[in-house]
Formats: sequence, C-alpha cells, structure tokens
Amino acid sequence: MRRSRGGDAALWVAGLLLFLAVAALVLGGSRQPGMAMLGLCVGATVLGVAGTFLLIWGIGYRRLAYALTENALRIDWLGRTVVVPYPAIQGIYTGQRLSGHSTPSVPRWPGISVGTARVRGLGRLRFFATSSDQSQLTYITVEHGGVILSARDPNAFRAGLIERVERYDAVPTQDSLTWHQASPMTAPWTAFADVWLPACVVLGLLVLLAVLAVVTSTFDALPDQIAIHFDAGNRPNQIAPKSDLLRLTLLGLVCLMLNWVLGVLVHPRERLLARLLWIGAVVVQVVLLLGVLRIVA
Repeated sequence: MRRSRGGDAALWVAGLLLFLAVAALVLGGSRQPGMAMLGLCVGATVLGVAGTFLLIWGIGYRRLAYALTENALRIDWLGRTVVVPYPAIQGIYTGQRLSGHSTPSVPRWPGISVGTARVRGLGRLRFFATSSDQSQLTYITVEHGGVILSARDPNAFRAGLIERVERYDAVPTQDSLTWHQASPMTAPWTAFADVWLPACVVLGLLVLLAVLAVVTSTFDALPDQIAIHFDAGNRPNQIAPKSDLLRLTLLGLVCLMLNWVLGVLVHPRERLLARLLWIGAVVVQVVLLLGVLRIVA
C-alpha cells in the first residue's frame, strides 16, 4: 500500500478532535447551567463523533493491506477481507483507464480513498486506495464493476498480479468466478460493521442532549430544593438540591459509554446481547428524560 500524507495525519487530527471534545465537555461542565453549557456540550458531541469516526478510518488506513495469495487477491480493511479470485479478474489496467473517476463517493478524507462509486460504463467501483492520482492506481475489472488499489510500486504490483492470474491453472468453480467480502470476526470491527451501533449511538446522544436542554432551560426557574423522587401516591419523598439534575445527566452519559464499550466487546460472541446493551442505553436516556420532565414540571 502506498502511504499518503493525509492518511498519516488522520490519527493526529482525530486525536486533536477528541482532545477538543473532552476540553469542551469539561469547560461546559464547569459553566453555570444555561445556553453556554448546552452549546459547549453540543460542540463536544459533534467533535467527539467526528474524532471517533476519523480515528477508525485512520486505524483502517494503517492496517490497509493487499496480498497476492495462491488463489486470490486479498484486501484487508477495517477487519473485513475482500477476496478477488484470480479467475474472476477480467482485466488489469492503470488508473488512466478510469477517465477521471478516481475517487469514491462521500465520505472522503485526503489520502484515504476508500468507498464505492457507480460509474456509467464501468459499473460499481470499490476503492481501497490512498491516492486519487490516476498514475498511482491499479484498476482491476471484475463482473459488473471493478476494484481500485494504490500499491507502493504500481508497476511491480500489476506485473505480479498479471503473472499470478496467467499461471493460475486450477479448474474454475462457481465460487472462484465471483469476488466477495468476508465479514469481520473480531472486536471492535464486528461492532463497527453492525448498523445497530451507529443508530443507537446517535439516538442515545440526541436524547441525552434533550435531557441537558430541559435541565439548562429550566434550571434558573427551579427552587434551590426540589423533589427528585415520588412514592406510589405521587407524593415527593426525597428532596435534593437542584444541582442533582446535572448529576443525572452525567449518570446518563456514563451509562451510554459503558453500554457502548461492553456491547463492542461482547459483539463477536453475543451479537444479540450487544444490541440489547446498546438499545438499553437508549431506553435509559428516554426514562431519564421522562423523569427530568416530571421533576421540572
């Protein structure tokens, strides 16, 4: 794989974004409840999500690899393995064959050109490259599409691949005529490939921010002492300072992060349990929101 400046910088930029997210969260937590606190916490959320996404891509860039095995070309990316059997390869070309279509669709990051693009006349293209320079790319055509790579030495890589394809003499089977992608098998990659994780992360964060918005918008109007618990007869049986509402928000954040981490760790073995943990974290935030609304009403 050819290294790129943008790819090498991805981890550093991700670290900076995550540092700014923590700084914004700490600064927001030190402010008096109000719009400034809410704005800083929203900013911390956006920076944290962006930093985490870029961190994952940066790690994927570092681990991106191509291998010419006895039977197939193998491409490793984010725990997935794309397998292109030699009999499935219909042509091997330089990147100039792409005619300007040398980048995938969004999302993009300079130096990490990974993704898909559908091009008329070429089909569905899968990019696993670190450059958009057509002279550095290798375009491998397969049925209904192609794979684009950026080897460290494109000419030597193409020559080696052509040699492997030409000398492959095994009797082709149906499986060897199609390329496929093997799913991740280890943590955290299996969880990152599960759409339930990003969906639950987004929902959980939105509900938690809604809890914080309710607290900050009503905090000044609340008395210094408020009822935070009620008995079966709906009579308050526990009084506490109104600042305890902020502790409830912090508890919700801790619950979210703990369930996310636990779900990621158990996902390779217990996918259902991992999803229940992620969904449970969202449910906790909803219950917390309803409870806060009841307290401030």
